[in-house]
Amino acid sequence: MKRYEPPVGWTVQAYKFALDPGDAQVLGLRRNTGAARFAYNHMLRRVSAVKAQRAAEISYGVAEADLTGVAGLVAAGPAAHLERDQRLGGAMVGGMLQGGVQHRPSQPVYSAG
Repeated sequence: MKRYEPPVGWTVQAYKFALDPGDAQVLGLRRNTGAARFAYNHMLRRVSAVKAQRAAEISYGVAEADLTGVAGLVAAGPAAHLERDQRLGGAMVGGMLQGGVQHRPSQPVYSAG
């Protein structure tokens, strides 16, 4: 492994921090982690579905111009898709939003300030 060599005249300092959150902070950290995991998995399913759809269309001989588009999926971002799926009753996420607390992307899960 290559060793880090700082530029001449620089001083390197290292700091070690330990987290010791209280009960309320642990809850906030878990919510944040859960929301991030949910958003990642949600978008992974959506992108995988679009890729599979495009592969099927290509195998059927559909012209490139007529393939399922990906621009809207990428440009809108996960927040827009999560909000849309909430309005549709959570159908795109296997009912995970039904009967529980809904994550609202426009509201931060944890605020430091």
